[in-house]
Amino acid sequence: MRNTSPFAKLLKVIDDCMLEYNREINDSVNWMKLKRSLSNELSNFLGMDDFAIVCDDRVNTPKIVDENSLRCSITIYYDNGFQVFNRQLTPNGCGYYG
Repeated sequence: MRNTSPFAKLLKVIDDCMLEYNREINDSVNWMKLKRSLSNELSNFLGMDDFAIVCDDRVNTPKIVDENSLRCSITIYYDNGFQVFNRQLTPNGCGYYG
């Protein structure tokens, strides 16, 4: 049986968006494009804009870029807390990092 929890659906939204950049050049231009795409997808999925996305040279160090990886850190804020999603795109797909 597939996991259809809100958490699993949220990860799928994030990963599907990141997978669109699997064949793109890992540079600051595409980091901004991915950040905009994630922002739009998360706004639509969550129905709110209480989140922050980091997709820049703080998480995409030269070592990460050399490894053909792309990282994003997404923080979603709730009434009584927050949740951080550290996602990494590699040639093999998406997963956690950190």
